[in-house]
Amino acid sequence: MNHSSAVFISDLHLHAATPKTLAAFESFCLHQAPHFPALYVLGDLFEAYIGDDDLLHPINRRIVQALRKLSNSGTIVYFMQGNRDFLVGEGFARASAAILLPDPVVHAIAGFKLLISHGDAWCIEDVEYQQFRAQSRSAAWRASFLSQALPQRREIAHSMRMQSEEAKKQKSVEIMDVHVPTVLQAANAAGVSMVLHGHTHRSAMHQHQRMGDSQAAVGSSASFLSRIVLSDWDFESSQPRGNALSIDATGPRFINVT
Repeated sequence: MNHSSAVFISDLHLHAATPKTLAAFESFCLHQAPHFPALYVLGDLFEAYIGDDDLLHPINRRIVQALRKLSNSGTIVYFMQGNRDFLVGEGFARASAAILLPDPVVHAIAGFKLLISHGDAWCIEDVEYQQFRAQSRSAAWRASFLSQALPQRREIAHSMRMQSEEAKKQKSVEIMDVHVPTVLQAANAAGVSMVLHGHTHRSAMHQHQRMGDSQAAVGSSASFLSRIVLSDWDFESSQPRGNALSIDATGPRFINVT
């Protein structure tokens, strides 16, 4: 896919307890995102997504409506599953008019070839999380979870979130971050010079020396990989945070959500 420009967001973690963040998302979809040919949502738009049969939940309905209106305005909406919303499926895609993306995927924006991912698959040093990730992505786990009634699924999702938060307290930030050599390897295999991901909530633009790059002169732009980490959103905080990343012919830049 090739677009002249695009805007990227991730990790909004929307739910009933984030009314200000949800309002910011709706405003973004109404006023800012329509200025771009494409919006990429790179996972964890939801705090917890328990199946496409929960789309009538008031929060989910507002999210879907915001994306549908944006799509109807002419902006293509892409959605990549995150670790909180990996159960997003074709029902959500139809309701929101979004195009579901595999993780990772290569797209071209304004001449830049990008490797795009939610990012959690690259956090390989967090062994406990990777074990859960493999289990929860299995067809058997998915079928078992989705076979339960919505109230039971909500309880399970809440319990899993609590366990996850407790587990994080015992882990270093470095353990929960992406493993840069793994990212570099994926970028080299994909033949890209720029990587975008979310998940870690450590918004920044990094430059990494490529490994084993014999074709590019040391110190040249071709010998480096740009790794851009998207921001999470939290407008409930006394110090609200959240931005988007835009890419056009001038390159990537973070933009404020207004």
